[in-house]
Amino acid sequence: MMLSLARINGISTWTWLSVRSLLAALCFLSFLTKGLCDGAGGKQNLLDIVLQGYDIDKWPTFQEGDLENELTEPTRANLSLDIMFISSIDVQAMDLTIDFYLNQRWRDARLQYPQNLSKRKIVLRTVEQIKRIWTPDTYMVNAKSANFHEVTTPNRLVYIDHDGNVMYSARITAKLACEMHFGMYPVDTQVCHLHLASYAYTTSHLKFHWTEEAITYGSTEDLNQFTLADKWTEESEDKYPDGYYPCLRVHFKFKRNFGHHLIQTYLPTVLIVTISWVSFFLEAAAIPARVSLGITTFLTMITLNSGAKVGLPPVSYVKAIDIWMLACTFFVFSTLWHYVLVCVVSRRPIPGAAASARNSSQNSKNRASRPSTFSQRPPSEMMASQHHSPNCVKHRLVNGGSPEVQLHELSALHHTVGHVSSPDFSRHPAPQRIKDRSDSAVSEPIWILRSDASCKTNFGPPTSPGVMYNPIDMESPINDEGKKASSPLAPNGGALAAVQPRRKKLCRCQCMATAETAKDRAKRIDIYARWLYPLAFLLFNVVYWGYYLNLNPESMRGRPAS
Repeated sequence: MMLSLARINGISTWTWLSVRSLLAALCFLSFLTKGLCDGAGGKQNLLDIVLQGYDIDKWPTFQEGDLENELTEPTRANLSLDIMFISSIDVQAMDLTIDFYLNQRWRDARLQYPQNLSKRKIVLRTVEQIKRIWTPDTYMVNAKSANFHEVTTPNRLVYIDHDGNVMYSARITAKLACEMHFGMYPVDTQVCHLHLASYAYTTSHLKFHWTEEAITYGSTEDLNQFTLADKWTEESEDKYPDGYYPCLRVHFKFKRNFGHHLIQTYLPTVLIVTISWVSFFLEAAAIPARVSLGITTFLTMITLNSGAKVGLPPVSYVKAIDIWMLACTFFVFSTLWHYVLVCVVSRRPIPGAAASARNSSQNSKNRASRPSTFSQRPPSEMMASQHHSPNCVKHRLVNGGSPEVQLHELSALHHTVGHVSSPDFSRHPAPQRIKDRSDSAVSEPIWILRSDASCKTNFGPPTSPGVMYNPIDMESPINDEGKKASSPLAPNGGALAAVQPRRKKLCRCQCMATAETAKDRAKRIDIYARWLYPLAFLLFNVVYWGYYLNLNPESMRGRPAS
């Protein structure tokens, strides 16, 4: 029995020695593993060493004993922006989308470490590492939405040097609210801004400043509708009920590109307005042509007016494009009312026209009752009546008075006057067709017989050859020998030679002449319109473009004077 107990004790002793040896081996392996981990994670250990006793809830210049913040110096953060591109400007939504790098620099003495510990900077690449240190709580006040870039890796980085200087950079895409004013559209300039501020720290704890090279813009391409004309920065403080907060602003001045609107809006409307003036050169009787032209141009102007406002927000004030469209629509619409005026005037009788007509009729009767040397008898009867006594009253009427009166008398008689006897009628040239004052052809030629001899009771051979006048050639009368003689109607070169230049001059100055009929008066209104409408439209263009291009108050908007 004693042997069995010794045998049992021996087995227990060997077992106990084996367990102790196994535990020693495990401890040795754990020691080796710890050493390897320390060698591979030296950088993390450096951060751990630096962050020993670090309080993330306290700003870098915080002092424990200064409870009222009277002696504490605020932490100063210097900011800069590296703008990658401005992707779009939404006029209707009034916002601006911008992609940029936000760079912030400050000094945190609590992050200092000796150079013998490490000569290189501490680099924090992950969000978890960045969250272990204090950073300014910068946010964008006027951002509708914003996000950090996370593909393919978080676009955030922190550098810490041995003096405790920290540089924090992050790439952000933000959609910023932009207050726009369209009073000068489409020759307007818009100023948008990016408003940065601290969310929790007042100016007694934190202050923001711009660096020397605060804004850099890498893109050289212009936007579709705008061009970045200028940019400038501003430092200020935002006042809230609980105090003043530091803020920074960067302003962007955008100038709208005018070429698109010039081609798509202004040139077509100018052409439509000028086309509407074609109706002034049409007759008043051309009702379908003038009415259809006016209605077509008016409807086209309405269509262009609707298309020019596509993409704009509905605003309550008047825009520059509204004034232009309103003026062009007025010019086009007024041509329709102008034609209405022409039609009314052309159908309205002129006061005193009836009395003039009655006087003309009475004068015609008086002339018919008076004896005249004009006769409608054929030449044979005139030759047979040579021994009868001719009258010289008409001879005096034709030779007397001004050339205009004489020409009017001849034109008034072209329907009743036939052929006049002549001693040698067969040698005269063939009658020609003549025209009266209204340019209507006269079917019967008029021959006038004039005798230079005094009136006698018994007709005998005249003391001078009989002279016949053809109204077609009043300047060259024909004598008995078939040759041209001097005309009593034109002692200084002929009646027609004196009247025709005068008539041409009157045609050139129709608008200065006195209207004889209602149609002439209506025609004169069209002549006035041919000059007044272009002059009025030209004057409107001078005032419009002179104001909106040169005296535009929004064109002076820019950086404030320093």
